[in-house]
Amino acid sequence: MIFLLVGISGYKLRSQTGSRAAILLPAIAVTAIVLVFFAIDTLENTPATFAAILAIAALSVILDLIWKRVRGPDVATSPG
Repeated sequence: MIFLLVGISGYKLRSQTGSRAAILLPAIAVTAIVLVFFAIDTLENTPATFAAILAIAALSVILDLIWKRVRGPDVATSPG
């Protein structure tokens, strides 16, 4: 997942970094395909691990939302 996010970020920042979309887009696609195959393989062979991965992902999103609410608005991202 990290490689996929880095690839997407690289694509979004390509004008600033000088990266070429012709290289980034296939890299993102291949990474996404590998991630899908990993998920399918994990679900078929170790469903408990797959469930744990989903639970950890859901928990991280929930904790992030709670953290953002507790901290309040961030000055760096506030419009103004």
